[in-house]
Amino acid sequence: MNGDVVVLDAPATSMSIPLVRIAGAQLAAQGGFDLDRVEDVRIALGEAARILIGSGDPGPAGVDRRSLHTEFAVDARGFTVAMWCSGAPVSTTMGPEAAAIFSATTTSCDLEDDADGRSTIRARFDAEDPT
Repeated sequence: MNGDVVVLDAPATSMSIPLVRIAGAQLAAQGGFDLDRVEDVRIALGEAARILIGSGDPGPAGVDRRSLHTEFAVDARGFTVAMWCSGAPVSTTMGPEAAAIFSATTTSCDLEDDADGRSTIRARFDAEDPT
């Protein structure tokens, strides 16, 4: 799978969080991550999705028209994830609890806002434990 890019698009609702977690865990397992690192991936991706989905207005009559986009770029050491919501631009922040989760579970993680005000979480997962 080295060099592959896996893309997952799902509705930006809490029901999509398990899909993102499962996809990341599967890639980690196929990449030779040990069980603790696979669980790290699941925890971090769930938190990233929760942050992005939880930010923003669900739209008229409670219908969420946003999509959660997740791209996994696989390489020899592990993979990098970029995750954002499409639709209305949403800017969010990473609180201290989320920062602690990402620090403990990822090789690196950043939250970036683009020129349109959309937040993207980028996280790196190497097979070796970062701590």
